[in-house]
Amino acid sequence: MIGARLHDPAEINNAGAAYFHAFPADCNDNSIADTCDILGSTSDDCNVNGVPDECDVFVPGDSDGDGDVDLIDFAALQTCFTGKGPVDLSFCCSVFDFEPPDDDVDLDDYATFFALLDGP
Repeated sequence: MIGARLHDPAEINNAGAAYFHAFPADCNDNSIADTCDILGSTSDDCNVNGVPDECDVFVPGDSDGDGDVDLIDFAALQTCFTGKGPVDLSFCCSVFDFEPPDDDVDLDDYATFFALLDGP
């Protein structure tokens, strides 16, 4: 908030003015507004919540960030399947590379996912 005294020569009202300026969110402190990060593909937004994924807290297996592991997440898991062997996983797929992370989404990760599955 920035304030400025209102011109009141008699100082009867003791008034002033206040100005508010909202700065766009920049959760990753890269000096680029979050919406510009997402629109410019500097940051992913897998769950389409308007927050860059590197600022979200993901539950393992919960690709859409809704707090559960369900069939929507299973659909995302299928698109991320790589098989055995390290690959360059996107941030969106890294939620399926379970412990110990080995830079792939393979049948071991499928087994862990199904143990976490808790919704329709």
